[in-house]
Amino acid sequence: MMTTTTLEGKTCLVTGATSGIGKEIALGLAKLGATIVLIGRNKAKCESTLQEIKAKINHADENRICYFVADLSSQSSIRQLAKEYVDSHQRLDVLINNAGVFLAKRTTTI
Repeated sequence: MMTTTTLEGKTCLVTGATSGIGKEIALGLAKLGATIVLIGRNKAKCESTLQEIKAKINHADENRICYFVADLSSQSSIRQLAKEYVDSHQRLDVLINNAGVFLAKRTTTI
């Protein structure tokens, strides 16, 4: 017996979504029918990833994928992201905190 998983009607936010694992997670969730919110630091990369995912999914409603630009090392940027999200979305079902960075030397964020 084969079952099909669907995420239709679910909203998923993916940080670090413009490359690597985050990008593949976002694509996979989109293919399962979820509404996807991409988070990245670079607007051009966010736009490119959005267009790439839209081209790869087979779904009539391409408007179910959007992005926000945010620097998650900045508390003010995180607060702005949260405000923008709440102002434009009614719900959040899945949060994937994928963004990360490896630095050889210790640094202090803003």
